Amino acid sequence: MDEKSKDYFVAYLDVLGFTDMVFANDSSRIDTYQQTLEREILTLINEKFDAIQFLTISDTAVMLIEYAEENKIENLRKLLQAVQEVQVIFAKKDIWIRGAVSLGKVWFDKKRNILIGQGYVNALLLEKEAIYPRVIIDPRIVLFVSNSAQTFKLQYNDGIAAPNDRRRTLIYPFVANANENGEKFIEDDSLFVCYGSLLVKDLNSSSWQELYTNIKNNLYSNQKTYHKYLWLKKYLAHCLFDAKGHASSTINPNMSSFLHNCFIQIRVL
Repeated sequence: MDEKSKDYFVAYLDVLGFTDMVFANDSSRIDTYQQTLEREILTLINEKFDAIQFLTISDTAVMLIEYAEENKIENLRKLLQAVQEVQVIFAKKDIWIRGAVSLGKVWFDKKRNILIGQGYVNALLLEKEAIYPRVIIDPRIVLFVSNSAQTFKLQYNDGIAAPNDRRRTLIYPFVANANENGEKFIEDDSLFVCYGSLLVKDLNSSSWQELYTNIKNNLYSNQKTYHKYLWLKKYLAHCLFDAKGHASSTINPNMSSFLHNCFIQIRVL
């Protein structure tokens, strides 16, 4: 790469099952995706994350922020926050995102629609490894901003916070990754953006019922995607399990009870 390229953190995001939507002529869901992208996602990036470059092609979105040695920790934080919020916005519309975050040299010229480089290709190839509706983080990033996966998580996590708490968990921590019976929720196989912790923060009866119904319908739609939504069910069960514990510790019995009921519902789904 020549002098036009720079080091970037790159997020490559893809809509799960979009090809099926197109070939099924599912215009309603495609319209929902287009409207959400135009009215909510672009507004979010422009108003809150203006340091991030953003472009889309069909159901694929690419987000870039300069590596910048002196600001690398905070720049990665901004990118992870943006990815997390994009995932949550789409999840509320029953649109699930799979993707990857990587880093490397990129030549990016938005005006001329040029995007070339190792950082982009790294993220594109890694996206296939995500498998489930999640955005995984290239493990190579860890040693650029930290010295181990453990400190990396601590660096970007404030704790899985209770509802209405402004703290943020950006990376799924795999802490207490088991329920009260010692049953493991999900496998510790990848670092990934913990969008579920943000998704469950502002749940109410109405939004929970919609989310639960969407997951149920997706889970039992076909064998091809069953394992992906089974993973999602287990992952969100863990997020609910942690959130209800934090709600209890902040002396919010009503919210803790509500989240406990949500947890029971999704666990036995």
